[in-house]
Amino acid sequence: MFLNKINIAIATLFAVALAGCSLGGSTEETCDLGGSSEEPGIQALLPNVFVSGSAKLIARNVESSEVVDSSAMGTWSISAKKGTIIRMAELDSVTLDTTGVFYYAKCQGYNGEFSFDSVSLNSPYVMLEIAPYVEDGYWKWDGTWSFDEYNENWGEYTITYSAIVDVRDSGGVDINIMTYLEISRLRYLVRHGMSFATAKQQADREILESLGLPDGVFSFDDGSYLKKPKYETAMLYMNAFIICWLRKSSPLIIADAFGTSGTLTSVDSIRDYFAASAYSFRTGMSAGYGNSAFLDGFLATLYGLGKCTPELEGHTEELPCESRLFKDITCVSGAWTILDKNTPEQLEEAFSITKGTMTDARDGKVYKTVTYSFEGSTYTWLAENLRYSDSLIQPVLGIDSAFFVKNQGRDGEFEEYINSRDSSYWETYAGYAVSDVIGGDSIVMENGRFQGLCPDGWHIPTRKEWSRVFYFAEKESGECYSHDCREQFEVYEGFGWYASRYLHQIGFGDITMEYMTFLQQDEAGSWSVWSFTMDNWKPYDYRVSDDPDVRISIRCVKN
Repeated sequence: MFLNKINIAIATLFAVALAGCSLGGSTEETCDLGGSSEEPGIQALLPNVFVSGSAKLIARNVESSEVVDSSAMGTWSISAKKGTIIRMAELDSVTLDTTGVFYYAKCQGYNGEFSFDSVSLNSPYVMLEIAPYVEDGYWKWDGTWSFDEYNENWGEYTITYSAIVDVRDSGGVDINIMTYLEISRLRYLVRHGMSFATAKQQADREILESLGLPDGVFSFDDGSYLKKPKYETAMLYMNAFIICWLRKSSPLIIADAFGTSGTLTSVDSIRDYFAASAYSFRTGMSAGYGNSAFLDGFLATLYGLGKCTPELEGHTEELPCESRLFKDITCVSGAWTILDKNTPEQLEEAFSITKGTMTDARDGKVYKTVTYSFEGSTYTWLAENLRYSDSLIQPVLGIDSAFFVKNQGRDGEFEEYINSRDSSYWETYAGYAVSDVIGGDSIVMENGRFQGLCPDGWHIPTRKEWSRVFYFAEKESGECYSHDCREQFEVYEGFGWYASRYLHQIGFGDITMEYMTFLQQDEAGSWSVWSFTMDNWKPYDYRVSDDPDVRISIRCVKN
């Protein structure tokens, strides 16, 4: 079975109405036209018409961590699979309700072709729907039409995009997420006395305004967005947002809210979802891909900032964003714009950290420190690796920088970060044997902490303490492993790779691929030594044994 989770475009409308019924093969059936078209002696208003078209997949399934880049549109467009089921429903001319007259077709061939043939209609309005199912060698449709239901196997809701059209309009028809939203609005406006043509114009305008694209007139049901970058980008992002939404809730909730209000802001939970999704994409643009102009305009619209007029030039508003880096949005040259804070001074100010120093009384070495205060807790860390040694403990000093630069990572940004480290960084490395890290027989346990090799008043970090540094970096940067940046501080315990790229920007000091140590207590109360290392900004953690060849670095935490 195949879940059609992506936009399907139906193009090339050759006639003025839709017709057809046969699904072919074992699923062939005769449609029950019902209504007045079944009454003897009643001539259908639109008899024996024919439509042929094709269905194409417009966008793939997009994780919220991926960046939508409209320039990739050409590589994402593929024909719908053979067997994709399409339903056409006749609609009441006054209410746009279904009349009980349905026709079915299946995509054939390799280009998504379909056709409806020799069908009679009593209304010029029909709804075209793409089923969330595709018949293939493993599954056959049983005639039931179930969608907008939670599927336990897939862990998400099924979805079918749809469009309402006037069959007297011979233009091409494209079914996508925008036409799906438009259906609810069209029905609402028509039921409140508006003509179909006027309602269509208003719904088209409101979709654009909701996306932060005001002052435009555009219809998404004719496929012309493929030649208009800003509309193409809007549709790709909206498609990605909806795909992420249906993993938790029915997309009908969004469609119904838009239908009654003509906005995406009438329900707080929906507005907040779109804002969190837009922020997630926005903060994920560090590699330079994506469309910041659309996302910034969309966020400004979600929070009701209005137009960026000449009178507001230079004016800055603070958005209710989880990220200190993306709170401020400024009116610049007619567009609301989030100005990235990327200088060391801006980052330090944005992250609200406190820098300091400490002196190890054992050998007089002075270390940089950094203090984080968040969620009612304060943590002070060494901002560089411990480099203590004595007659018994002799760490390996000075890593082979050429080896590290050559072998660390395949991510361009990570490699650039590594290559930009000056020689002083490579001098801060000190690799200790596991027995030295925990202090041999001199382990000190105080309030659930192991001093180990750390100076008095400091201790070896636990997994939880490391995870809270990552939590702080994620919350302050707004780019979170949990995607929506709302995971609770008390339960968070992980090393999110989105946060790891910000550690050196929040005063923590440089980390490339040292094996950083932490302690972990099991259910029986026993403590073990673990370490993690970063590669491509992605931390990998594992338990280490007392192997003399294993060398790990220490960052101490103040008691």
